[in-house]
This record gives sequence, structure tokens and C-alpha cells, in this order.
Amino acid sequence: MNNAELSSFIQGFGRQMRLQLSALFSALELAESDSSSRAEALGLARDKAQKLLELSQDLEFLNELQSSPPEQREFHLSELGLDLREQFLPEAQRRRMLLEIETVFGKGLPWLGSIALLGKVIDRLLNSAFAESDGPHHLRIEIVDDQPQPELSLSLTSPSTTESDIKCTSHKLARSMIATVNGWIDEGDNSGKTRCLSFGIPISSVARTPDAWHLPAKVLVAEDDRVFVKVLFKILRSLGCNVSVVGDGRSAIRLVQEERPDIVFLDWEMPGCSGLEAARVLRAEMGDETPHLIAMTANTSLQDRQACLDAGMDKFLAKPFKKEDIALIIQNFLQQR
Repeated sequence: MNNAELSSFIQGFGRQMRLQLSALFSALELAESDSSSRAEALGLARDKAQKLLELSQDLEFLNELQSSPPEQREFHLSELGLDLREQFLPEAQRRRMLLEIETVFGKGLPWLGSIALLGKVIDRLLNSAFAESDGPHHLRIEIVDDQPQPELSLSLTSPSTTESDIKCTSHKLARSMIATVNGWIDEGDNSGKTRCLSFGIPISSVARTPDAWHLPAKVLVAEDDRVFVKVLFKILRSLGCNVSVVGDGRSAIRLVQEERPDIVFLDWEMPGCSGLEAARVLRAEMGDETPHLIAMTANTSLQDRQACLDAGMDKFLAKPFKKEDIALIIQNFLQQR
């Protein structure tokens, strides 16, 4: 951030702080002077105090970015999409606003990127978009890997707003955060009925060699397709897992209760009892002692993924899968237990 950008940002930030403080004091005065409006006034004061807290946290976060590079961590695009939905959809629903999140899947390999910063940037931009319009808002997330420097690219499409709205503090804060990781942001054409704001941050692939994996987990595979059974069994054994295999949901339920595996890979469509039905039974009967449940299916729509989560699955594995996908799922489980 150069001196001119810094000066402009500080002016805008100071203006936002004064605005929120002024509204806070006005709400407190109203609460003191009018007992009939006290509850409403205190609620307003609480909202403004929360906004002030968020502004101070944003400033602290930006200062940390200026002094040291943001933390990088491994991620899969499928897991990132689910995490973002869990983070932002409840707030959109609370405000009764339409927010659609689309994840465009690329390579299955794990990636390395500034995910904490990404969440902050999206939060600032969505808060600004929510304040400007009640929607619909559409957030598209994708990996762009057909260029020398891969990047995590996002675009937010919302009803068009005025030019002054685009230059608000939230956008300036987002621009500053993105600049710290040599990313880019394009505020788009605001002349039509919709505005598409896009940005990208650089990422890198995480190289893995077969010898790098040693994941001693106890795994049960429930799959009726012999080809997938053979492939998955071979992959899991090469990762150092202890593997058992069954061909239907009822057998999976019985073996889980008998052998207590760490992780269960459940095919969605199996004879007699599907993977989703098995997941529901296991959650109902075992509660907190249910092992880690992974859904396997070629059905990859957002609705299909949500159906798996609603049935009690912990993760979603799209067919055809890669060794790196499976290894990362097991590694994350072993690190968290």
C-alpha cells in the first residue's frame, strides 16, 4: 500500500469509526431519555458496538499482514466450498437474503494458500454487498490452474450499486488485504443492473510422493462395485491403512458396531441399504461414537453434497477419486482426533 492509498484508507476508516461512534452515543442517549424505546435503543447500540469491534479487529488484522506474511495452509477446493457455505449462508439466511455459492472443481491435489485471509476478504465484501442490496448475490469459487501461477479466483455478482458504494471502507480494506499477497481485484462495470466484483490470490500445489504417506488408520469400505473396491483397497493399503470391505449398507452398520473403525467410506447407492441410510442409522445408534463417515458418489451437484451432509456424512468424495484426495481426508482426521 503506497502513501496515497494509505492516506485514503485511513481517512475512510476514521470516517467509519466516527459514524459508528456517533450512532452508538445517539442510541445510548435515546435509551436514557425515553424508557419506552430503551430496548430498541440498546439493541441498536449493541449493533454499533459490534461494528466498532469488527472495525478494530480488521485494522489489527491488516496491521499483522503488513508486518508479516499471512499463514499458508493446505486445502481442497471441495472442502473449502463447504467451509464457506457453513460460514456465510447462516448470516445470509438470518438477514433473509439470497446467497448462492458455486464451487467449480479443478485438480484434486491439495493446494497451499492464505485461507484465513480469504475468509476475511469474502466477509468484508459480502457485508458490503448485503448492506447495499438484499440480493440475489452469487459467489463463484474456482481454481485457475492453466497458467504459470495458479490462483484461487472468486467472483461476487450482486445487483448494481452506486460508484460511491463501491469505494466504501469494506472494499478498501479488502483491496489492502489482497495486495499483501500480491493478488488482484477487479471492481467491474457498474453501469448495468448487476455488478460482478472479482479477485484472485496466488496459491501453489502441494507436492506429494507415494513414500511421503504413512497413515495408520482403521478403515471400512462399503462399496458394491468391484472395480472401485479394488482401486480403493489398493490405495488405502499403500497409505498404511488397515482395511475391511463390505458390499452393502446393512453389513457396514453391523461391522462398524463390531469392529469400531476410525473411518468408513460409504457408497451412496448400494443394494438393500444405501450409504445415506447407513449413515443415518449409525448417527442415531452411536451418537458421538460414530466413526468418521465419508460419502462416495458420482453425483456431484451442490444438492447431492448437501444431502450427504444432512444424512450425517462428515466429508464428500467424488468419483472418480485420486490417491491424494483420500490421503488428505485420512491425514486431516488423524491430525484432529
